Amino acid sequence: MRSPDGMTRGSDRPLRILVLAPIYPPAVGGAATYFGGLLPTAARHPDIQAIHVITECFRGAPSSESDSRLSIARILPTRVGEPRRTRLGHATSYLGTQLWLAANLRKRVRSTGSDLVHVHTRFRGRMFFSALARCGVPIVADLRDRRTDLGPWLRVADRLVCVIESVRDEAVAAGFPEGRTAVVRTPLIIPPSLLDDPKGAARATAERHGLGSAPYVLSVGDVAAHKGIPELVEGFGRWRAAHPEARLVVAGVNYGGPAMAAALDAAPGVIRLGPVEREEALALMAGAAIVIRPSHRSEGLPRVIQEAVAMGAKVIAPPGVPEFDAAMPECVLDSVTPEAIERALEAAWRREGPPTLDLSEHEPERVAESLVKVYRSAVDGVAGTGVGDELGVDLVVASLVAVALDVGLKSAVGVRVGVANSVGVAVSPGWIPPGHGVGLEIDHVLGGGTLRKREDGEDRQQTDLQPALPDTRPRVGAGMRHTRLPFSDVAQPL
Repeated sequence: MRSPDGMTRGSDRPLRILVLAPIYPPAVGGAATYFGGLLPTAARHPDIQAIHVITECFRGAPSSESDSRLSIARILPTRVGEPRRTRLGHATSYLGTQLWLAANLRKRVRSTGSDLVHVHTRFRGRMFFSALARCGVPIVADLRDRRTDLGPWLRVADRLVCVIESVRDEAVAAGFPEGRTAVVRTPLIIPPSLLDDPKGAARATAERHGLGSAPYVLSVGDVAAHKGIPELVEGFGRWRAAHPEARLVVAGVNYGGPAMAAALDAAPGVIRLGPVEREEALALMAGAAIVIRPSHRSEGLPRVIQEAVAMGAKVIAPPGVPEFDAAMPECVLDSVTPEAIERALEAAWRREGPPTLDLSEHEPERVAESLVKVYRSAVDGVAGTGVGDELGVDLVVASLVAVALDVGLKSAVGVRVGVANSVGVAVSPGWIPPGHGVGLEIDHVLGGGTLRKREDGEDRQQTDLQPALPDTRPRVGAGMRHTRLPFSDVAQPL
Protein backbone atom coordinates (compact mmCIF):
# COMPACT_ATOMS: atom_id res chain seq x y z
CA MET A 1 0.00 0.00 0.00
CA ARG A 2 1.17 3.52 -0.74
CA SER A 3 0.56 6.73 1.16
CA PRO A 4 0.08 10.18 -0.45
CA ASP A 5 3.85 10.73 -0.36
CA GLY A 6 4.41 7.61 -2.44
CA MET A 7 6.13 5.58 0.29
CA THR A 8 5.31 1.92 0.71
CA ARG A 9 3.31 1.06 3.83
CA GLY A 10 3.34 -2.28 5.57
CA SER A 11 4.50 -4.24 8.57
CA ASP A 12 8.22 -3.95 7.77
CA ARG A 13 8.88 -0.76 9.71
CA PRO A 14 7.57 1.26 12.68
CA LEU A 15 4.52 3.41 12.04
CA ARG A 16 4.05 7.16 11.91
CA ILE A 17 0.71 8.32 13.31
CA LEU A 18 -1.14 11.62 13.01
CA VAL A 19 -3.55 12.20 15.93
CA LEU A 20 -6.39 14.72 16.01
CA ALA A 21 -7.12 15.43 19.69
CA PRO A 22 -9.77 17.99 20.69
CA ILE A 23 -7.71 19.00 23.76
CA TYR A 24 -4.36 17.97 25.17
CA PRO A 25 -2.59 18.74 28.48
CA PRO A 26 -2.22 21.20 30.10
CA ALA A 27 -5.88 21.62 29.08
CA VAL A 28 -8.23 19.99 31.57
CA GLY A 29 -10.84 17.44 30.51
CA GLY A 30 -11.46 13.80 29.75
CA ALA A 31 -9.98 13.86 26.24
CA ALA A 32 -6.87 15.68 27.50
CA THR A 33 -6.32 13.13 30.27
CA TYR A 34 -6.90 10.24 27.87
CA PHE A 35 -4.53 11.36 25.14
CA GLY A 36 -2.03 12.83 27.60
CA GLY A 37 -1.79 9.49 29.39
CA LEU A 38 -1.90 7.21 26.35
CA LEU A 39 0.18 8.83 23.62
CA PRO A 40 3.51 9.23 25.48
CA THR A 41 3.33 5.52 26.35
CA ALA A 42 2.33 4.52 22.82
CA ALA A 43 5.16 6.64 21.37
CA ARG A 44 7.67 4.45 23.23
CA HIS A 45 6.30 1.27 21.65
CA PRO A 46 8.82 -0.42 19.32
CA ASP A 47 6.24 -0.46 16.49
CA ILE A 48 5.87 3.33 16.60
CA GLN A 49 8.35 5.64 14.89
CA ALA A 50 6.57 8.93 15.61
CA ILE A 51 3.26 10.36 16.81
CA HIS A 52 2.26 13.83 15.66
CA VAL A 53 -0.62 15.42 17.58
CA ILE A 54 -2.77 18.26 16.24
CA THR A 55 -4.94 19.92 18.86
CA GLU A 56 -6.43 23.27 19.73
CA CYS A 57 -4.56 26.24 21.12
CA PHE A 58 -4.51 26.59 24.89
CA ARG A 59 -3.71 29.80 26.70
CA GLY A 60 -0.26 29.68 28.30
CA ALA A 61 0.83 26.49 26.53
CA PRO A 62 3.48 26.51 23.79
CA SER A 63 2.20 26.31 20.22
CA SER A 64 4.48 23.35 19.62
CA GLU A 65 6.61 20.94 21.61
CA SER A 66 8.29 17.66 20.83
CA ASP A 67 10.62 14.98 21.99
CA SER A 68 12.23 12.20 19.98
CA ARG A 69 8.96 10.45 19.07
CA LEU A 70 6.04 12.62 20.20
CA SER A 71 5.25 16.10 18.88
CA ILE A 72 2.34 18.39 19.80
CA ALA A 73 1.07 21.17 17.52
CA ARG A 74 -1.49 23.45 19.17
CA ILE A 75 -2.81 25.17 16.07
CA LEU A 76 -6.57 24.63 15.85
CA PRO A 77 -8.88 27.42 17.05
CA THR A 78 -9.73 27.12 20.74
CA ARG A 79 -13.17 25.54 21.20
CA VAL A 80 -13.34 22.89 23.93
CA GLY A 81 -10.86 24.74 26.16
CA GLU A 82 -13.14 27.79 26.39
CA PRO A 83 -16.26 26.51 28.12
CA ARG A 84 -18.68 29.34 27.39
CA ARG A 85 -18.74 31.15 24.06
CA THR A 86 -21.14 33.47 22.27
CA ARG A 87 -22.93 32.09 19.26
CA LEU A 88 -20.76 34.22 17.02
CA GLY A 89 -17.61 32.98 18.77
CA HIS A 90 -18.77 29.38 18.45
CA ALA A 91 -19.58 29.82 14.76
CA THR A 92 -16.27 31.54 14.09
CA SER A 93 -14.16 28.89 15.82
CA TYR A 94 -16.18 26.12 14.17
CA LEU A 95 -15.65 27.59 10.72
CA GLY A 96 -11.97 28.23 11.45
CA THR A 97 -11.47 24.61 12.51
CA GLN A 98 -13.29 23.30 9.45
CA LEU A 99 -11.31 25.51 7.08
CA TRP A 100 -7.98 24.64 8.67
CA LEU A 101 -8.68 20.92 8.40
CA ALA A 102 -9.92 21.23 4.81
CA ALA A 103 -6.83 23.19 3.84
CA ASN A 104 -4.15 21.39 5.79
CA LEU A 105 -5.05 17.90 6.99
CA ARG A 106 -3.98 16.07 3.85
CA LYS A 107 -0.85 18.24 3.69
CA ARG A 108 0.01 17.27 7.26
CA VAL A 109 -0.43 13.61 6.44
CA ARG A 110 2.04 14.06 3.60
CA SER A 111 4.56 16.26 5.41
CA THR A 112 4.73 13.95 8.43
CA GLY A 113 4.73 10.81 6.27
CA SER A 114 1.91 9.49 8.43
CA ASP A 115 0.62 5.99 7.83
CA LEU A 116 -2.67 6.57 9.62
CA VAL A 117 -4.91 9.24 11.18
CA HIS A 118 -6.23 8.59 14.69
CA VAL A 119 -9.11 10.95 15.51
CA HIS A 120 -11.40 11.52 18.49
CA THR A 121 -15.08 11.36 17.55
CA ARG A 122 -15.73 14.71 19.19
CA PHE A 123 -14.65 16.24 15.87
CA ARG A 124 -17.48 16.67 13.38
CA GLY A 125 -18.66 18.79 10.47
CA ARG A 126 -19.03 18.32 6.74
CA MET A 127 -15.71 19.84 5.76
CA PHE A 128 -14.01 17.79 8.45
CA PHE A 129 -15.42 14.49 7.19
CA SER A 130 -14.58 15.45 3.62
CA ALA A 131 -11.01 16.25 4.70
CA LEU A 132 -10.72 12.89 6.45
CA ALA A 133 -12.01 11.09 3.40
CA ARG A 134 -9.32 12.69 1.22
CA CYS A 135 -6.37 11.82 3.48
CA GLY A 136 -5.51 8.71 1.51
CA VAL A 137 -4.52 6.75 4.62
CA PRO A 138 -6.55 4.60 7.04
CA ILE A 139 -8.69 6.42 9.62
CA VAL A 140 -9.01 5.14 13.19
CA ALA A 141 -11.95 6.78 14.99
CA ASP A 142 -11.87 6.85 18.80
CA LEU A 143 -15.24 6.58 20.58
CA ARG A 144 -15.28 7.41 24.31
CA ASP A 145 -18.98 8.14 24.89
CA ARG A 146 -22.49 6.93 24.10
CA ARG A 147 -23.87 10.07 22.43
CA THR A 148 -21.90 10.28 19.16
CA ASP A 149 -23.78 9.86 15.90
CA LEU A 150 -21.83 7.11 14.17
CA GLY A 151 -23.42 7.59 10.74
CA PRO A 152 -20.70 9.85 9.28
CA TRP A 153 -17.96 7.77 10.91
CA LEU A 154 -19.28 4.60 9.33
CA ARG A 155 -18.55 6.19 5.95
CA VAL A 156 -14.98 7.33 6.63
CA ALA A 157 -13.47 5.23 9.45
CA ASP A 158 -11.52 2.06 8.71
CA ARG A 159 -11.43 1.13 12.40
CA LEU A 160 -13.46 2.20 15.42
CA VAL A 161 -11.85 1.86 18.85
CA CYS A 162 -14.26 1.94 21.78
CA VAL A 163 -13.67 2.64 25.45
CA ILE A 164 -15.37 -0.55 26.67
CA GLU A 165 -17.19 -3.64 25.38
CA SER A 166 -20.69 -2.28 25.95
CA VAL A 167 -19.90 0.82 23.86
CA ARG A 168 -18.59 -1.43 21.09
CA ASP A 169 -21.77 -3.55 21.27
CA GLU A 170 -23.87 -0.40 20.90
CA ALA A 171 -21.76 0.71 17.92
CA VAL A 172 -22.22 -2.66 16.24
CA ALA A 173 -25.96 -2.54 16.92
CA ALA A 174 -26.00 0.90 15.28
CA GLY A 175 -24.53 -0.59 12.11
CA PHE A 176 -20.75 -0.39 12.48
CA PRO A 177 -19.18 -3.66 11.19
CA GLU A 178 -17.97 -5.72 14.14
CA GLY A 179 -14.80 -6.72 12.29
CA ARG A 180 -13.75 -3.07 12.13
CA THR A 181 -14.14 -2.44 15.87
CA ALA A 182 -11.83 -2.98 18.85
CA VAL A 183 -11.76 -2.10 22.54
CA VAL A 184 -9.04 0.27 23.70
CA ARG A 185 -9.51 1.17 27.34
CA THR A 186 -8.63 4.40 29.06
CA PRO A 187 -5.20 4.25 30.72
CA LEU A 188 -5.20 4.81 34.46
CA ILE A 189 -2.11 6.62 35.72
CA ILE A 190 -1.75 7.55 39.39
CA PRO A 191 1.42 9.47 40.31
CA PRO A 192 3.53 7.43 42.78
CA SER A 193 3.69 10.37 45.20
CA LEU A 194 -0.08 10.20 45.64
CA LEU A 195 -0.07 6.44 46.16
CA ASP A 196 2.68 6.75 48.77
CA ASP A 197 0.71 9.16 50.97
CA PRO A 198 -2.82 9.80 49.61
CA LYS A 199 -4.24 11.13 52.88
CA GLY A 200 -1.36 13.56 53.31
CA ALA A 201 -1.85 14.83 49.77
CA ALA A 202 -5.59 15.12 50.45
CA ARG A 203 -5.06 17.22 53.58
CA ALA A 204 -2.60 19.54 51.82
CA THR A 205 -4.93 20.02 48.84
CA ALA A 206 -7.96 20.63 51.06
CA GLU A 207 -5.99 23.26 52.97
CA ARG A 208 -4.94 25.03 49.75
CA HIS A 209 -8.59 25.30 48.73
CA GLY A 210 -9.84 26.30 52.15
CA LEU A 211 -11.99 23.19 52.64
CA GLY A 212 -11.12 22.63 56.29
CA SER A 213 -11.65 19.25 57.93
CA ALA A 214 -15.41 18.68 57.55
CA PRO A 215 -16.46 15.69 55.38
CA TYR A 216 -17.25 16.40 51.75
CA VAL A 217 -18.91 14.76 48.77
CA LEU A 218 -16.88 15.34 45.59
CA SER A 219 -17.96 15.80 41.99
CA VAL A 220 -15.10 16.02 39.47
CA GLY A 221 -15.55 16.68 35.78
CA ASP A 222 -17.41 18.93 33.37
CA VAL A 223 -20.00 21.08 35.12
CA ALA A 224 -23.03 20.84 32.85
CA ALA A 225 -26.67 19.84 32.90
CA HIS A 226 -26.08 16.60 30.99
CA LYS A 227 -23.60 15.60 33.69
CA GLY A 228 -26.43 15.62 36.25
CA ILE A 229 -25.19 18.65 38.21
CA PRO A 230 -28.64 20.22 38.83
CA GLU A 231 -29.99 16.91 40.14
CA LEU A 232 -26.88 16.44 42.26
CA VAL A 233 -27.24 19.83 43.92
CA GLU A 234 -30.90 19.19 44.75
CA GLY A 235 -30.32 15.61 45.89
CA PHE A 236 -27.38 16.67 48.05
CA GLY A 237 -29.49 19.42 49.62
CA ARG A 238 -32.11 16.86 50.63
CA TRP A 239 -29.52 14.48 52.04
CA ARG A 240 -27.67 17.27 53.87
CA ALA A 241 -30.74 17.94 56.00
CA ALA A 242 -29.70 14.85 57.97
CA HIS A 243 -25.95 15.56 57.61
CA PRO A 244 -25.56 19.33 58.08
CA GLU A 245 -21.79 19.06 58.54
CA ALA A 246 -21.24 17.69 55.02
CA ARG A 247 -20.42 19.78 51.98
CA LEU A 248 -20.54 19.22 48.25
CA VAL A 249 -17.33 20.15 46.43
CA VAL A 250 -17.74 20.64 42.67
CA ALA A 251 -14.48 20.69 40.70
CA GLY A 252 -14.40 21.06 36.94
CA VAL A 253 -14.78 23.34 33.95
CA ASN A 254 -18.13 25.14 33.97
CA TYR A 255 -19.93 24.52 30.67
CA GLY A 256 -23.24 25.67 32.16
CA GLY A 257 -22.39 29.36 32.06
CA PRO A 258 -23.24 32.09 34.59
CA ALA A 259 -26.59 30.55 35.50
CA MET A 260 -24.93 27.29 36.55
CA ALA A 261 -22.25 29.13 38.53
CA ALA A 262 -24.88 31.25 40.29
CA ALA A 263 -26.95 28.18 41.19
CA LEU A 264 -23.93 26.43 42.68
CA ASP A 265 -22.81 29.49 44.59
CA ALA A 266 -26.30 29.98 46.05
CA ALA A 267 -26.83 26.38 47.16
CA PRO A 268 -26.20 25.79 50.89
CA GLY A 269 -23.17 23.64 51.62
CA VAL A 270 -21.89 23.69 48.02
CA ILE A 271 -18.33 24.79 47.24
CA ARG A 272 -17.44 25.49 43.59
CA LEU A 273 -13.73 25.14 42.89
CA GLY A 274 -13.65 25.48 39.13
CA PRO A 275 -11.12 23.46 37.09
CA VAL A 276 -8.29 21.83 39.05
CA GLU A 277 -5.14 20.08 37.89
CA ARG A 278 -5.43 16.32 37.65
CA GLU A 279 -3.10 15.60 40.60
CA GLU A 280 -5.17 17.92 42.76
CA ALA A 281 -8.35 16.18 41.63
CA LEU A 282 -6.87 12.81 42.59
CA ALA A 283 -5.82 14.16 45.99
CA LEU A 284 -9.33 15.52 46.56
CA MET A 285 -10.70 12.06 45.75
CA ALA A 286 -8.43 10.53 48.39
CA GLY A 287 -9.89 12.84 51.03
CA ALA A 288 -13.54 12.65 49.96
CA ALA A 289 -16.21 10.86 51.94
CA ILE A 290 -17.90 10.00 48.62
CA VAL A 291 -17.07 10.65 44.97
CA ILE A 292 -20.13 10.88 42.73
CA ARG A 293 -20.61 11.06 38.96
CA PRO A 294 -24.37 11.33 38.24
CA SER A 295 -24.23 11.71 34.47
CA HIS A 296 -27.20 11.14 32.26
CA ARG A 297 -26.65 8.35 29.77
CA SER A 298 -23.61 9.69 27.92
CA GLU A 299 -20.53 8.25 29.60
CA GLY A 300 -18.70 5.34 28.02
CA LEU A 301 -16.79 4.31 31.14
CA PRO A 302 -16.29 7.24 33.56
CA ARG A 303 -12.59 7.48 34.37
CA VAL A 304 -13.38 9.55 37.47
CA ILE A 305 -15.04 6.56 39.15
CA GLN A 306 -12.08 4.31 38.40
CA GLU A 307 -9.63 6.91 39.69
CA ALA A 308 -11.66 7.38 42.86
CA VAL A 309 -11.64 3.65 43.57
CA ALA A 310 -7.88 3.60 42.98
CA MET A 311 -7.55 6.44 45.51
CA GLY A 312 -9.54 4.50 48.11
CA ALA A 313 -12.79 6.48 47.97
CA LYS A 314 -16.39 5.31 48.18
CA VAL A 315 -18.18 6.03 44.90
CA ILE A 316 -21.58 6.54 43.30
CA ALA A 317 -21.47 5.70 39.57
CA PRO A 318 -23.91 6.78 36.85
CA PRO A 319 -26.52 4.41 35.44
CA GLY A 320 -26.24 2.85 32.02
CA VAL A 321 -22.71 1.42 32.29
CA PRO A 322 -23.05 -2.40 32.16
CA GLU A 323 -19.50 -2.93 33.42
CA PHE A 324 -20.28 -1.03 36.64
CA ASP A 325 -23.63 -2.81 36.97
CA ALA A 326 -21.79 -6.13 36.94
CA ALA A 327 -18.78 -5.23 39.11
CA MET A 328 -20.32 -3.00 41.81
CA PRO A 329 -24.13 -2.81 41.50
CA GLU A 330 -24.50 -1.41 45.00
CA CYS A 331 -22.60 1.72 43.88
CA VAL A 332 -24.67 2.53 40.79
CA LEU A 333 -27.49 5.07 40.64
CA ASP A 334 -30.80 3.60 39.50
CA SER A 335 -31.67 6.94 37.87
CA VAL A 336 -30.40 10.52 37.72
CA THR A 337 -32.99 12.19 39.92
CA PRO A 338 -32.68 14.12 43.18
CA GLU A 339 -34.54 11.33 45.01
CA ALA A 340 -32.23 8.61 43.66
CA ILE A 341 -29.15 10.67 44.49
CA GLU A 342 -30.39 11.26 48.05
CA ARG A 343 -30.86 7.50 48.54
CA ALA A 344 -27.48 6.69 47.00
CA LEU A 345 -25.65 9.22 49.19
CA GLU A 346 -27.13 7.73 52.34
CA ALA A 347 -26.29 4.18 51.24
CA ALA A 348 -22.71 5.15 50.37
CA TRP A 349 -22.31 7.07 53.65
CA ARG A 350 -23.18 3.88 55.55
CA ARG A 351 -20.98 1.54 53.48
CA GLU A 352 -17.57 0.43 54.70
CA GLY A 353 -14.77 1.32 52.32
CA PRO A 354 -14.50 1.50 48.52
CA PRO A 355 -15.79 -1.21 46.17
CA THR A 356 -13.59 -3.81 44.55
CA LEU A 357 -12.89 -3.00 40.92
CA ASP A 358 -10.33 -4.74 38.69
CA LEU A 359 -8.25 -1.98 37.10
CA SER A 360 -5.44 -4.14 35.71
CA GLU A 361 -6.65 -3.80 32.11
CA HIS A 362 -6.18 -0.04 32.39
CA GLU A 363 -2.42 -0.20 32.89
CA PRO A 364 -0.90 2.23 30.36
CA GLU A 365 1.40 -0.33 28.72
CA ARG A 366 -1.47 -2.78 28.15
CA VAL A 367 -3.69 -0.04 26.72
CA ALA A 368 -0.91 1.21 24.42
CA GLU A 369 -0.28 -2.33 23.20
CA SER A 370 -3.95 -2.76 22.28
CA LEU A 371 -3.97 0.56 20.43
CA VAL A 372 -0.82 -0.21 18.43
CA LYS A 373 -2.38 -3.53 17.39
CA VAL A 374 -5.33 -1.58 15.97
CA TYR A 375 -2.93 0.76 14.16
CA ARG A 376 -1.07 -2.14 12.61
CA SER A 377 -4.26 -3.92 11.64
CA ALA A 378 -5.61 -0.81 9.93
CA VAL A 379 -2.40 -0.07 8.03
CA ASP A 380 -1.80 -3.65 6.94
CA GLY A 381 -5.43 -4.41 6.21
CA VAL A 382 -6.80 -1.42 4.30
CA ALA A 383 -5.66 1.37 2.05
CA GLY A 384 -7.84 4.12 3.48
CA THR A 385 -11.25 5.21 2.22
CA GLY A 386 -9.87 7.78 -0.19
CA VAL A 387 -13.39 9.03 -0.93
CA GLY A 388 -13.27 12.27 -2.87
CA ASP A 389 -9.65 12.06 -4.00
CA GLU A 390 -10.66 12.52 -7.62
CA LEU A 391 -12.79 15.59 -6.95
CA GLY A 392 -10.89 17.16 -4.09
CA VAL A 393 -11.57 20.81 -4.85
CA ASP A 394 -15.17 20.07 -5.82
CA LEU A 395 -15.87 18.51 -2.43
CA VAL A 396 -14.12 21.32 -0.59
CA VAL A 397 -16.13 24.00 -2.38
CA ALA A 398 -19.32 22.05 -1.76
CA SER A 399 -18.35 21.73 1.89
CA LEU A 400 -17.83 25.49 2.15
CA VAL A 401 -21.48 25.88 1.22
CA ALA A 402 -22.45 23.29 3.82
CA VAL A 403 -20.42 25.01 6.53
CA ALA A 404 -22.03 28.33 5.69
CA LEU A 405 -25.38 26.65 6.29
CA ASP A 406 -24.07 24.90 9.41
CA VAL A 407 -23.01 28.08 11.16
CA GLY A 408 -26.32 29.76 10.43
CA LEU A 409 -25.61 32.13 7.56
CA LYS A 410 -28.79 33.09 5.72
CA SER A 411 -27.41 32.25 2.31
CA ALA A 412 -24.45 30.56 0.69
CA VAL A 413 -24.31 33.33 -1.91
CA GLY A 414 -20.98 35.09 -1.67
CA VAL A 415 -18.91 32.01 -0.89
CA ARG A 416 -16.22 32.19 -3.52
CA VAL A 417 -13.79 29.72 -4.93
CA GLY A 418 -11.24 32.46 -4.40
CA VAL A 419 -11.75 31.98 -0.64
CA ALA A 420 -11.08 28.29 -1.03
CA ASN A 421 -7.98 28.99 -3.07
CA SER A 422 -6.71 31.54 -0.55
CA VAL A 423 -6.69 28.99 2.26
CA GLY A 424 -4.98 26.41 0.12
CA VAL A 425 -7.74 23.92 -0.47
CA ALA A 426 -7.44 23.87 -4.26
CA VAL A 427 -5.56 20.97 -5.78
CA SER A 428 -2.18 21.31 -7.41
CA PRO A 429 -1.76 23.89 -10.20
CA GLY A 430 -2.84 22.63 -13.58
CA TRP A 431 -5.77 20.58 -12.35
CA ILE A 432 -8.05 23.24 -13.82
CA PRO A 433 -6.36 24.55 -16.97
CA PRO A 434 -6.20 28.38 -17.11
CA GLY A 435 -9.23 29.81 -18.81
CA HIS A 436 -11.29 26.64 -18.65
CA GLY A 437 -14.73 26.88 -17.07
CA VAL A 438 -15.47 23.88 -14.88
CA GLY A 439 -18.96 23.21 -13.56
CA LEU A 440 -19.86 21.46 -10.36
CA GLU A 441 -23.28 19.85 -10.51
CA ILE A 442 -24.86 18.33 -7.40
CA ASP A 443 -28.11 16.40 -7.21
CA HIS A 444 -29.86 16.94 -3.88
CA VAL A 445 -27.10 19.44 -2.93
CA LEU A 446 -24.66 17.56 -0.70
CA GLY A 447 -27.35 15.11 0.34
CA GLY A 448 -26.26 12.04 -1.56
CA GLY A 449 -27.03 11.33 -5.18
CA THR A 450 -24.45 12.30 -7.77
CA LEU A 451 -21.71 14.90 -8.03
CA ARG A 452 -20.37 15.48 -11.54
CA LYS A 453 -17.46 17.56 -12.78
CA ARG A 454 -18.24 19.01 -16.19
CA GLU A 455 -15.64 20.54 -18.47
CA ASP A 456 -16.49 22.28 -21.75
CA GLY A 457 -20.04 20.97 -21.54
CA GLU A 458 -19.11 17.31 -21.04
CA ASP A 459 -19.11 15.08 -17.96
CA ARG A 460 -15.50 14.34 -17.04
CA GLN A 461 -15.78 12.71 -13.64
CA GLN A 462 -18.60 11.47 -11.49
CA THR A 463 -18.79 10.24 -7.93
CA ASP A 464 -21.35 9.36 -5.28
CA LEU A 465 -21.42 11.97 -2.54
CA GLN A 466 -23.00 9.77 0.09
CA PRO A 467 -19.79 8.22 1.50
CA ALA A 468 -18.24 11.62 2.15
CA LEU A 469 -21.04 13.94 3.19
CA PRO A 470 -24.18 13.38 5.30
CA ASP A 471 -27.69 14.07 4.07
CA THR A 472 -28.57 17.77 4.30
CA ARG A 473 -31.67 17.84 2.13
CA PRO A 474 -34.05 18.87 4.95
CA ARG A 475 -31.72 21.78 5.86
CA VAL A 476 -31.08 23.01 2.32
CA GLY A 477 -34.60 22.63 1.00
CA ALA A 478 -36.02 21.31 -2.22
CA GLY A 479 -35.53 24.62 -4.01
CA MET A 480 -31.82 23.93 -4.51
CA ARG A 481 -32.21 20.43 -5.91
CA HIS A 482 -30.04 19.75 -8.95
CA THR A 483 -28.15 23.04 -8.61
CA ARG A 484 -25.25 23.92 -10.88
CA LEU A 485 -22.31 25.72 -9.27
CA PRO A 486 -19.85 27.19 -11.82
CA PHE A 487 -16.28 27.99 -10.89
CA SER A 488 -12.85 28.40 -12.42
CA ASP A 489 -9.27 28.91 -11.42
CA VAL A 490 -9.98 32.61 -10.73
CA ALA A 491 -12.32 33.91 -8.02
CA GLN A 492 -15.89 33.53 -9.20
CA PRO A 493 -19.11 33.65 -7.15
CA LEU A 494 -20.90 30.40 -6.52
